[in-house]
Amino acid sequence: MKKGESYPNLPRGYGNNISSIQIFGHSAVRIFNDGSFRNGDTVLNRSVGDLRNVPFRGGHTWNNRISSIIIY
Repeated sequence: MKKGESYPNLPRGYGNNISSIQIFGHSAVRIFNDGSFRNGDTVLNRSVGDLRNVPFRGGHTWNNRISSIIIY
């Protein structure tokens, strides 16, 4: 994805199947738990090799949880 792109609902096969994020340049990504940019979010400004290391809430992590995304 490029800066300025967003997906209110990730394409088939991607939703809730993302376990790492690679960020290039001076970009950032805002990830959301549910589609339509809802129900919990966080902003990442660096690559994350394992989203099990990024806390979500209630003892959960962002691993296999992302359903919508915005690139800045």
